[in-house]
Amino acid sequence: MKKWKLHILAWGLLLAGVLLTVFSGQASAYALDGLILCAGKVIPSLFPYMVVSSLLVYSGLAAKLGRLIPAARLFSLPREAGSSLLLGAVCGFPVGAKTAVDLYKNGCVSKTEAEVLISISNNTGPSFVVGIVGSLFWGSPAFGWALYCFQIFAAAAAGLLVNRFLFPFKSSALSGKTSCTSKPFSLLFSSAVSEAALSCLSICGFVVFFYVVIQFATEAFTAAAAPPLLSALLGAVLEFTTGTALGADVGGWPGAFLCGFAVGWAGLSVFFQACSFALPAGLSLKRTVAVKALQGVITGALCALYVSFFPVSPGKLAVNAFSVKGSSAALLFFSVLILLALFTRVRHKNRKI
Repeated sequence: MKKWKLHILAWGLLLAGVLLTVFSGQASAYALDGLILCAGKVIPSLFPYMVVSSLLVYSGLAAKLGRLIPAARLFSLPREAGSSLLLGAVCGFPVGAKTAVDLYKNGCVSKTEAEVLISISNNTGPSFVVGIVGSLFWGSPAFGWALYCFQIFAAAAAGLLVNRFLFPFKSSALSGKTSCTSKPFSLLFSSAVSEAALSCLSICGFVVFFYVVIQFATEAFTAAAAPPLLSALLGAVLEFTTGTALGADVGGWPGAFLCGFAVGWAGLSVFFQACSFALPAGLSLKRTVAVKALQGVITGALCALYVSFFPVSPGKLAVNAFSVKGSSAALLFFSVLILLALFTRVRHKNRKI
């Protein structure tokens, strides 16, 4: 990292620490709300799926399941990759990414195959898109189903464009000749449960952090009387749940575009969740960034087009469950966090003592 970036990071961390101290009460309250969200929604909805997905991979059933899903052939991936595509489309974030990493660790796919697979399999499940975004936020299950289909189509289209043209790879590198190892079921089950528990703990850490960021940001925008479109855009970039809710508040084709972008892009929170699985395994996420950004734009455009032909009138919802007065310091706090997100790639060098 360049010296000037290190200086910005150091001063940013110092300033963030000061602001967290000044607004410690608000930060603690927001973090508590985030933890309640994790305990009530995130862990119950993710933990069982993570255990099952790991068992499918480790037991070798993923290979058999993949034969029933020809979609993997569209991306020149081996048949084992089909399980990650299916689980990612049905179970939602971040099961698809975790399954892809498990396939790589278990010797079922190569490194390049795993990176391609992560970029196209980390999607939102239908339960959230239809039940929450469509029915609750927009008051239209039909829009929810349309959004879900747009997301899957956009993932395929963006995946083909990025992995064929922007970051092309040779088909021969994806031979599909690797074989999964076999282990006792008792060991597989204990490993699956332990890894799922640790993964959920890591995911909750990201959820709580970005929840706090979003609450401070919303407070600052409210105090500054910023247009709702700006708040919705930042919400879509940071965290897809808040982004879809704020997009529904905007309404019309602009709100539909932001809502679709939030689902397709998935937000920085989900991206860092994927990082927690992929980076320790030595996998790059440059394909994922390109695919998800393009997927967000395509999904948003299709949603805007849908609303133009089939108007939807979303109901106004209370996006934030708090009532506090805004302050300019909160806006400064949010800006510091954004800077930290931009300058967090630090290389550690070994030094002789």
